[in-house]
Amino acid sequence: MLNGEVISRQIVQKGMNDICIARGLNKKDTNNIKVLKDTHTRQDKTHILQVYSLMSDGIFVPINRSKFKIEFIGDSITCGSGTVGKATEMSYMPAFSCGYHSYAFMLGKFFNADISVVAQGGFGIYHNGYGDVTKAIPLYYEQIAGVFEGDIAKQLYKFDFDPDVIIINLGTNDEKNIDTSVECYIQQFISLVRKNNPHAFILWIYGMMRISLTDYIKAAIKAYIEETGDEEVHFLDVSPAVQIDKGSVNHPSRLTHRSVAAFVARYLKRYF
Repeated sequence: MLNGEVISRQIVQKGMNDICIARGLNKKDTNNIKVLKDTHTRQDKTHILQVYSLMSDGIFVPINRSKFKIEFIGDSITCGSGTVGKATEMSYMPAFSCGYHSYAFMLGKFFNADISVVAQGGFGIYHNGYGDVTKAIPLYYEQIAGVFEGDIAKQLYKFDFDPDVIIINLGTNDEKNIDTSVECYIQQFISLVRKNNPHAFILWIYGMMRISLTDYIKAAIKAYIEETGDEEVHFLDVSPAVQIDKGSVNHPSRLTHRSVAAFVARYLKRYF
Protein backbone atom coordinates (compact mmCIF):
# COMPACT_ATOMS: atom_id res chain seq x y z
CA MET A 1 0.00 0.00 0.00
CA LEU A 2 1.24 3.48 -0.88
CA ASN A 3 -0.13 6.45 1.06
CA GLY A 4 -3.25 4.59 2.15
CA GLU A 5 -4.19 2.93 -1.13
CA VAL A 6 -3.37 -0.47 -2.64
CA ILE A 7 -0.96 -0.35 -5.57
CA SER A 8 -0.34 -4.09 -5.90
CA ARG A 9 -1.63 -7.40 -4.60
CA GLN A 10 0.33 -10.60 -5.03
CA ILE A 11 0.61 -14.20 -3.91
CA VAL A 12 3.67 -14.75 -1.74
CA GLN A 13 5.88 -17.43 -3.25
CA LYS A 14 7.24 -20.37 -1.29
CA GLY A 15 10.66 -19.91 0.28
CA MET A 16 12.65 -16.71 0.88
CA ASN A 17 12.20 -14.14 -1.87
CA ASP A 18 12.82 -10.48 -2.61
CA ILE A 19 9.55 -8.63 -3.18
CA CYS A 20 9.43 -5.20 -4.81
CA ILE A 21 6.92 -3.08 -2.92
CA ALA A 22 7.37 0.18 -4.82
CA ARG A 23 9.79 1.80 -7.23
CA GLY A 24 10.19 5.10 -9.03
CA LEU A 25 9.04 7.22 -6.10
CA ASN A 26 9.96 10.90 -5.95
CA LYS A 27 12.85 11.17 -3.49
CA LYS A 28 11.63 14.60 -2.41
CA ASP A 29 8.37 13.15 -1.07
CA THR A 30 7.71 11.36 2.20
CA ASN A 31 5.63 8.26 1.49
CA ASN A 32 3.74 5.95 3.82
CA ILE A 33 4.22 2.34 2.74
CA LYS A 34 2.35 -0.55 4.31
CA VAL A 35 2.57 -4.29 3.76
CA LEU A 36 -0.82 -5.84 4.48
CA LYS A 37 -1.27 -9.59 4.81
CA ASP A 38 -4.90 -9.60 3.80
CA THR A 39 -5.79 -13.26 4.39
CA HIS A 40 -6.34 -14.98 7.72
CA THR A 41 -4.05 -17.61 9.23
CA ARG A 42 -3.93 -21.10 7.80
CA GLN A 43 -4.24 -23.68 10.54
CA ASP A 44 -0.98 -25.49 9.85
CA LYS A 45 2.76 -24.89 10.18
CA THR A 46 3.63 -24.40 6.51
CA HIS A 47 1.98 -21.06 5.74
CA ILE A 48 3.51 -18.02 7.40
CA LEU A 49 4.63 -14.61 6.18
CA GLN A 50 7.82 -13.35 7.83
CA VAL A 51 9.75 -10.20 6.92
CA TYR A 52 13.49 -10.68 7.39
CA SER A 53 14.82 -7.35 6.12
CA LEU A 54 13.97 -4.16 4.25
CA MET A 55 16.01 -2.64 1.43
CA SER A 56 15.66 0.93 0.21
CA ASP A 57 17.72 3.68 -1.42
CA GLY A 58 15.75 6.23 0.61
CA ILE A 59 15.66 6.96 4.31
CA PHE A 60 13.22 5.83 7.00
CA VAL A 61 11.49 8.53 9.04
CA PRO A 62 9.32 8.23 12.18
CA ILE A 63 5.70 7.21 11.69
CA ASN A 64 2.95 9.58 12.73
CA ARG A 65 0.93 7.36 15.02
CA SER A 66 -2.79 7.94 15.36
CA LYS A 67 -4.13 8.98 18.73
CA PHE A 68 -7.17 6.74 18.19
CA LYS A 69 -7.01 2.93 18.24
CA ILE A 70 -9.60 0.29 17.33
CA GLU A 71 -9.40 -3.46 17.84
CA PHE A 72 -11.61 -5.77 15.78
CA ILE A 73 -12.52 -9.31 16.83
CA GLY A 74 -14.31 -11.53 14.36
CA ASP A 75 -14.48 -14.31 11.81
CA SER A 76 -14.20 -14.51 8.01
CA ILE A 77 -16.43 -11.45 7.64
CA THR A 78 -13.94 -9.33 9.52
CA CYS A 79 -11.15 -10.92 7.43
CA GLY A 80 -12.87 -9.57 4.31
CA SER A 81 -13.80 -12.93 2.80
CA GLY A 82 -16.00 -12.53 -0.26
CA THR A 83 -14.89 -8.99 -1.10
CA VAL A 84 -12.94 -10.16 -4.15
CA GLY A 85 -14.23 -12.21 -7.08
CA LYS A 86 -17.62 -12.76 -8.72
CA ALA A 87 -20.66 -13.60 -6.64
CA THR A 88 -20.81 -16.98 -8.38
CA GLU A 89 -17.39 -18.03 -7.02
CA MET A 90 -17.90 -20.69 -4.35
CA SER A 91 -14.38 -22.09 -3.85
CA TYR A 92 -13.26 -20.92 -0.43
CA MET A 93 -9.66 -19.90 -1.09
CA PRO A 94 -7.40 -16.99 -0.05
CA ALA A 95 -7.73 -15.17 -3.38
CA PHE A 96 -11.35 -14.26 -2.55
CA SER A 97 -10.45 -12.70 0.80
CA CYS A 98 -9.05 -9.19 1.17
CA GLY A 99 -8.73 -7.44 4.50
CA TYR A 100 -8.28 -4.10 2.77
CA HIS A 101 -11.91 -4.21 1.58
CA SER A 102 -13.33 -5.21 4.97
CA TYR A 103 -15.50 -2.95 7.11
CA ALA A 104 -12.72 -3.07 9.72
CA PHE A 105 -10.11 -1.49 7.48
CA MET A 106 -12.66 1.04 6.22
CA LEU A 107 -13.55 2.08 9.76
CA GLY A 108 -9.87 2.46 10.56
CA LYS A 109 -9.49 4.83 7.62
CA PHE A 110 -12.65 6.74 8.53
CA PHE A 111 -11.36 7.48 12.04
CA ASN A 112 -7.73 7.74 10.96
CA ALA A 113 -7.11 5.08 13.58
CA ASP A 114 -4.45 2.48 14.18
CA ILE A 115 -6.22 -0.88 14.05
CA SER A 116 -5.58 -4.37 15.35
CA VAL A 117 -7.51 -7.33 13.96
CA VAL A 118 -8.09 -10.63 15.79
CA ALA A 119 -10.08 -12.75 13.35
CA GLN A 120 -10.20 -16.26 11.97
CA GLY A 121 -12.46 -17.59 9.26
CA GLY A 122 -15.03 -20.15 10.40
CA PHE A 123 -14.56 -19.49 14.13
CA GLY A 124 -17.34 -18.50 16.50
CA ILE A 125 -18.06 -17.68 20.12
CA TYR A 126 -18.17 -21.28 21.31
CA HIS A 127 -17.68 -23.42 18.20
CA ASN A 128 -16.98 -23.12 14.50
CA GLY A 129 -19.41 -23.47 11.62
CA TYR A 130 -19.27 -27.27 11.89
CA GLY A 131 -19.83 -27.46 15.65
CA ASP A 132 -16.16 -27.98 16.64
CA VAL A 133 -15.83 -26.41 20.11
CA THR A 134 -12.01 -26.29 19.83
CA LYS A 135 -12.29 -23.65 17.12
CA ALA A 136 -13.68 -20.64 18.93
CA ILE A 137 -12.11 -17.19 19.15
CA PRO A 138 -12.21 -16.93 22.99
CA LEU A 139 -9.83 -19.92 23.27
CA TYR A 140 -7.14 -18.05 21.35
CA TYR A 141 -7.81 -14.41 22.21
CA GLU A 142 -4.98 -14.15 24.75
CA GLN A 143 -2.44 -15.79 22.44
CA ILE A 144 -0.33 -14.57 19.53
CA ALA A 145 -1.13 -16.59 16.39
CA GLY A 146 -2.72 -19.23 18.61
CA VAL A 147 -4.29 -21.19 15.75
CA PHE A 148 -0.93 -21.50 14.01
CA GLU A 149 0.98 -24.74 14.61
CA GLY A 150 4.50 -23.36 14.29
CA ASP A 151 7.02 -22.16 16.87
CA ILE A 152 5.41 -18.76 17.36
CA ALA A 153 2.05 -20.23 18.36
CA LYS A 154 0.70 -20.13 21.89
CA GLN A 155 2.77 -17.12 22.96
CA LEU A 156 0.79 -14.91 25.31
CA TYR A 157 -0.21 -11.48 24.02
CA LYS A 158 0.81 -8.55 26.25
CA PHE A 159 -2.27 -6.46 25.36
CA ASP A 160 -0.12 -3.36 24.98
CA PHE A 161 -2.12 -2.02 22.01
CA ASP A 162 -4.59 -0.41 24.47
CA PRO A 163 -7.49 0.32 22.07
CA ASP A 164 -10.02 3.07 22.61
CA VAL A 165 -12.73 0.94 20.95
CA ILE A 166 -13.13 -2.83 20.57
CA ILE A 167 -15.59 -4.03 17.95
CA ILE A 168 -16.69 -7.66 18.22
CA ASN A 169 -18.42 -9.29 15.27
CA LEU A 170 -19.04 -12.90 16.26
CA GLY A 171 -22.03 -15.25 16.21
CA THR A 172 -22.37 -16.05 12.51
CA ASN A 173 -20.64 -19.43 12.93
CA ASP A 174 -22.46 -20.37 16.13
CA GLU A 175 -25.85 -21.07 14.58
CA LYS A 176 -25.44 -24.83 14.23
CA ASN A 177 -26.56 -25.56 17.81
CA ILE A 178 -28.38 -22.54 19.20
CA ASP A 179 -29.64 -22.55 22.78
CA THR A 180 -29.51 -20.19 25.74
CA SER A 181 -26.06 -21.51 26.74
CA VAL A 182 -24.62 -19.27 24.06
CA GLU A 183 -25.51 -16.32 26.28
CA CYS A 184 -23.12 -17.62 28.94
CA TYR A 185 -20.31 -17.90 26.38
CA ILE A 186 -20.98 -14.37 25.20
CA GLN A 187 -20.87 -12.99 28.75
CA GLN A 188 -17.69 -14.92 29.51
CA PHE A 189 -16.00 -13.58 26.41
CA ILE A 190 -16.99 -10.00 27.17
CA SER A 191 -15.52 -10.49 30.65
CA LEU A 192 -12.30 -11.82 29.09
CA VAL A 193 -12.07 -8.86 26.71
CA ARG A 194 -12.79 -6.42 29.53
CA LYS A 195 -10.16 -8.03 31.81
CA ASN A 196 -7.48 -7.39 29.20
CA ASN A 197 -8.82 -4.01 28.06
CA PRO A 198 -10.15 -2.23 31.15
CA HIS A 199 -10.62 1.17 29.51
CA ALA A 200 -12.03 0.28 26.08
CA PHE A 201 -15.48 1.06 24.72
CA ILE A 202 -16.81 -2.36 23.60
CA LEU A 203 -19.29 -2.59 20.72
CA TRP A 204 -20.69 -5.95 19.62
CA ILE A 205 -22.05 -5.80 16.07
CA TYR A 206 -23.98 -8.58 14.33
CA GLY A 207 -26.18 -9.17 11.30
CA MET A 208 -23.96 -8.95 8.23
CA MET A 209 -24.80 -12.53 7.16
CA ARG A 210 -27.33 -13.99 9.59
CA ILE A 211 -29.60 -12.73 12.37
CA SER A 212 -30.53 -15.86 14.36
CA LEU A 213 -28.40 -14.91 17.38
CA THR A 214 -29.53 -11.29 17.63
CA ASP A 215 -31.82 -11.77 20.63
CA TYR A 216 -29.30 -14.03 22.40
CA ILE A 217 -26.50 -11.49 22.03
CA LYS A 218 -28.71 -8.63 23.20
CA ALA A 219 -29.88 -10.64 26.21
CA ALA A 220 -26.32 -11.65 27.11
CA ILE A 221 -25.05 -8.07 26.96
CA LYS A 222 -28.00 -6.83 29.01
CA ALA A 223 -27.32 -9.49 31.65
CA TYR A 224 -23.60 -8.67 31.68
CA ILE A 225 -24.29 -4.97 32.24
CA GLU A 226 -26.78 -5.69 35.03
CA GLU A 227 -24.32 -8.04 36.73
CA THR A 228 -21.18 -5.90 36.43
CA GLY A 229 -22.47 -2.33 36.10
CA ASP A 230 -20.17 -1.96 33.08
CA GLU A 231 -22.13 0.37 30.79
CA GLU A 232 -19.32 0.75 28.27
CA VAL A 233 -20.55 -2.37 26.44
CA HIS A 234 -23.00 -1.86 23.58
CA PHE A 235 -24.79 -3.84 20.87
CA LEU A 236 -25.55 -2.71 17.34
CA ASP A 237 -27.68 -4.66 14.87
CA VAL A 238 -26.07 -3.90 11.49
CA SER A 239 -28.53 -5.90 9.38
CA PRO A 240 -30.28 -2.72 8.15
CA ALA A 241 -27.02 -1.76 6.41
CA VAL A 242 -26.67 -5.04 4.48
CA GLN A 243 -26.99 -4.55 0.71
CA ILE A 244 -28.87 -6.79 -1.72
CA ASP A 245 -25.84 -7.75 -3.80
CA LYS A 246 -23.70 -10.70 -2.71
CA GLY A 247 -19.97 -11.19 -2.55
CA SER A 248 -18.10 -14.35 -3.48
CA VAL A 249 -18.23 -17.57 -1.41
CA ASN A 250 -21.65 -16.60 0.00
CA HIS A 251 -20.17 -13.73 1.99
CA PRO A 252 -21.02 -10.03 2.22
CA SER A 253 -20.06 -7.91 -0.76
CA ARG A 254 -17.63 -5.03 -0.80
CA LEU A 255 -20.64 -2.71 -0.99
CA THR A 256 -22.10 -4.21 2.17
CA HIS A 257 -18.78 -3.77 4.00
CA ARG A 258 -18.74 -0.12 2.95
CA SER A 259 -22.35 0.36 4.06
CA VAL A 260 -21.78 -1.36 7.42
CA ALA A 261 -18.62 0.67 8.03
CA ALA A 262 -20.60 3.89 7.53
CA PHE A 263 -23.42 2.56 9.72
CA VAL A 264 -21.05 1.71 12.59
CA ALA A 265 -19.14 4.98 12.16
CA ARG A 266 -22.36 6.95 12.66
CA TYR A 267 -23.03 5.02 15.87
CA LEU A 268 -19.51 5.57 17.23
CA LYS A 269 -19.69 9.26 16.42
CA ARG A 270 -22.25 9.59 19.20
CA TYR A 271 -19.54 8.74 21.70
CA PHE A 272 -16.29 9.88 20.06
